[in-house]
Amino acid sequence: ESPADLIMLESPGEKKSLPFKNAFFGIGAEHIKLPHAEKVFPVFSPNTLNRLKEKIHPGFNLVELPGMPDDKFFGELREIPGLLLILNENKGFAACDVELLGSKVRQKGLNAALLVKKSYLEKEAVDFILRIVVEYGDLFLQRKIQGIWVEAPRLPANQKPTDLVYKLFQAAGLRHTQTEFISCPTWARTSFDLQGVLREVKKELSGFPGLTIAVMGCVVNGPGEMAGADYGILGTAGGKVHIYRGKTVIKKNISPENALEALKDVLKQEKSKLFTESQ
Repeated sequence: ESPADLIMLESPGEKKSLPFKNAFFGIGAEHIKLPHAEKVFPVFSPNTLNRLKEKIHPGFNLVELPGMPDDKFFGELREIPGLLLILNENKGFAACDVELLGSKVRQKGLNAALLVKKSYLEKEAVDFILRIVVEYGDLFLQRKIQGIWVEAPRLPANQKPTDLVYKLFQAAGLRHTQTEFISCPTWARTSFDLQGVLREVKKELSGFPGLTIAVMGCVVNGPGEMAGADYGILGTAGGKVHIYRGKTVIKKNISPENALEALKDVLKQEKSKLFTESQ
């Protein structure tokens, strides 16, 4: 069918790495050829799960649910490894039943991840994101669902659904796929072009998941406000900036125009694995 984007907050089932890093193919179990091909995983329906048990993958299986399953079907799911339940609203799964299904999965002791699947017809990125937030934001924040499979054929070509959802999850602290930035750009004591430095830092250092960088205007309150950041650029007297590691100053009185390079030098020394030779 048409391409879709599947985004997981965490691994299905046990806390382990997904069996793929980027793209994978979910194919109807009836079309799966044995032995299982790399990055090709079966998608079962309630009707095909019993009939095609020989097609069950040893590590990862998708089961698409058009509605709430009965207790007998929950029993059949118990033996399925790497179980990911697709709650397909396009085929009739009611949004109001998502939380109920999650409760039943926990009651039955199933080791499964829940993923909602839906097509969106919004033409603007902001409308697309708002729909997801309104419909599923609370469930994501409570970790009651672990992923989303989206199809958004009307978005502009330069607005990829995957990128938009990743940014949403990053902002909500659900999954980090790029550098986290902390900044207070309107602080009255700021004596340098904070927003200009911040733009440069974000442009150069945004591709490091798990790293948090702060750009703060005031050395008085900044260290406390950037608590939790790995590194930071903080303004000080005379329009200069200090470079911090955590709450410790490691470089002092740097010109703002040299702040990015000073921070990069520190990162290359202390986090060398983050950088390629070209950086």
